[in-house]
Amino acid sequence: MTDSSKSRLMMALVLATICLPAAAKDPNHPTTGLRFEVDQRIVAWVSTDRYGRTSSIPTKEGLVRPSHRAQLFIANLPSSEASQRRNTPDVDFQGPQAIKKILETPAGQKISPAQREFLEAGRAIYRQGSLGDEVFDHSRFWVYAVSKDDVERTVQALIQFLTAKSEAKLQATLSECKKVAEDVIPEKKKTISETESQIKAVETKLDSLKKTVHYVSTEEATQTVLEFNKTLNTLEVEVAGLQAKVSATKEYMAHTNLTNEALTKLQQILGDHIIELAGALAGKETATKIRDQAKEFYDLHTQLAKLPKDLNNLRASLARSESGLEEAEKAMSNPHGGALPPKVFENKVVINPVSTD
Repeated sequence: MTDSSKSRLMMALVLATICLPAAAKDPNHPTTGLRFEVDQRIVAWVSTDRYGRTSSIPTKEGLVRPSHRAQLFIANLPSSEASQRRNTPDVDFQGPQAIKKILETPAGQKISPAQREFLEAGRAIYRQGSLGDEVFDHSRFWVYAVSKDDVERTVQALIQFLTAKSEAKLQATLSECKKVAEDVIPEKKKTISETESQIKAVETKLDSLKKTVHYVSTEEATQTVLEFNKTLNTLEVEVAGLQAKVSATKEYMAHTNLTNEALTKLQQILGDHIIELAGALAGKETATKIRDQAKEFYDLHTQLAKLPKDLNNLRASLARSESGLEEAEKAMSNPHGGALPPKVFENKVVINPVSTD
């Protein structure tokens, strides 16, 4: 890892330390700083949609009505790039998946059965969205419950749920940063260095080869390869034929009673065959050398055309990885990135009774 990568990773680890709140060191009590204040003003049971528009919830037969509502303002909500563009929450606080996680928190496990049923009905937690200058960078939350104790426990469970999500996202980001800094970026730099060395080696080979051959283009080298492949095919047949003649002549001379005159004549024929075979083998060797040099010229030129493109792609990939690492590190300290723990404005939660009409 380079000094720059080490520095960025160290910064990420420091961020992990300062980003997690002191209270979150004990996952059972991330809400001990909350201040619950009771306001006797009666409020209506009101819902909001994902755009922050409010509407009263009509009374329906059999539908449990809440007795209390908590209002609080929360910053550092978990969000993705897509949810930020849509200005919508990254969590569906009425959805069964979020409710299940909220109920699984330490505070959620202390919620009464009636409040549990009320939460599971999906009418208890509402986010009103950004409030502009009223409470900058915070979202208003309304939490309804069937009792004062349950509204406090539900708020605590909500904060514990959001804290766990922020910690999970932070740890995932840290893990990704560590992987990129220690594995991905060094591996890409190594591949870039190897490719640069490969380009230099190919250039050296080609310069040396040009002292021996004089092709002006890869097309000319390709044509030479094709022609000498045909020549080698012909020579292969010729060599095979001459080797057969030499073997047959030797065998005939060894196993046949011959006159001196016949033996002398066969020895002369054998000598001619051997000379012809030597010539054919020499021709084959030369043709192979010419063909291989032409092929090497073509291969080296092809590599020199391809390797610089590969090198540019590798450098671009490295730049993307380094940029991604920087963006991930920024996200860990960005309130909109969802990696910071939830922050309740002034740690204050106001509880009101809810109208029973």
